[in-house]
Amino acid sequence: MREGTVWRFSLPAMLAAALATSAVPASAAEDDFTYRVVHQFDEATDGPRYPQLLQTGVTVGSDGALYGVSLAGGRNSAGAAFRVSVQTGEAEVLHAFGKGDTDAANPTSRPVEQRKGYFVGVSQSGGRFGGGMYYRMNAEGHIRSLHDFVQALQPSVPVRAGDGWLYGVHAVGGDHGHGCIYRLGPAGEYEELYSLRSMDGANPLGPLLLARDGHLYGVARNGGKKDHGTLFRISTDGHFERLHEFNNGRVGSEPNSPLMQTRDGVIYGSASEGGQAFYGTLYRFRPGKDVEVAYTAPPGETPVSSPVEGPDGRLYFMSSPHGSSKLMRLDPETGIAEVVGLVTGAATEVTGSLAMGADGSLYGTTRLPLGGVVFEFGPKQTH
Repeated sequence: MREGTVWRFSLPAMLAAALATSAVPASAAEDDFTYRVVHQFDEATDGPRYPQLLQTGVTVGSDGALYGVSLAGGRNSAGAAFRVSVQTGEAEVLHAFGKGDTDAANPTSRPVEQRKGYFVGVSQSGGRFGGGMYYRMNAEGHIRSLHDFVQALQPSVPVRAGDGWLYGVHAVGGDHGHGCIYRLGPAGEYEELYSLRSMDGANPLGPLLLARDGHLYGVARNGGKKDHGTLFRISTDGHFERLHEFNNGRVGSEPNSPLMQTRDGVIYGSASEGGQAFYGTLYRFRPGKDVEVAYTAPPGETPVSSPVEGPDGRLYFMSSPHGSSKLMRLDPETGIAEVVGLVTGAATEVTGSLAMGADGSLYGTTRLPLGGVVFEFGPKQTH
């Protein structure tokens, strides 16, 4: 498909037709996005101890630089934290994980800026007990443990609720083996707040979303009556509610990304299956309301990230048909989605979530067999 071509899909039309089997090409939008490789991690560029397996996307720091982690590679073959300059593309390894028995290893969440110059994240292994670590990292790459997990239960980075406690999920484990919701107290207390049963869902995705109503919302990739995943919420006192059971219907099934909330209070997520063409959806709901489909993917294209909200109020997300990835823009009012950018080059499999810069540029990562790419979608300038 030619770069700059825009494909529009009208949600009402698709629902009326029951199944969209092709898209109609339309003229390119004036504000198409231009794809650019900011930095490619490989041995030739970064040396033999370069970061490998970029899985989680990047964070735009308050200084304008991009911060990320790799699952593997680095000096100790246990992953690395890095910083990339948007302007020059220069990359700097801030921390090589796995320095010793008490260091974090194999980080699994992109850094979250907690306050200026300080980032938090989690690892799936390492720490004093080998079960992973919730850590803090400064802009120079110094790591300090905030909590060492006793068991390797695939923790998500926790979010702070109004009561001062931090809440996260373990993708596995718990009393029933399907994962659990944990919390960390101000004095370092650890508590498994709720263990998921098979009907609640299994293998929850993190991080949880702290919504404006004060509840924590999340999704489980599997479980429920038909084992297609669930949507749930939990209060800080441990009251758990299953809000929706995905069943491979038109709303979607197998949720594949964490939830996000827009400025007007609507919560969105993405699913890898289901929908009118069975290739996945974006779904949405307001707290207290039913879940509905926001976008249904045409045949051969699957949404691979939750949307991010642009300054124009429209939603941007990645879709990955075979052999390429596309940047999509969805108008939530009309249900019309259009292709506004294409990932090109050797690395086209987008990993993790998109991050938005102050100027509306979008940043993310793609995977190579060993290394990876940090990319930018910048709005095209019109004169």
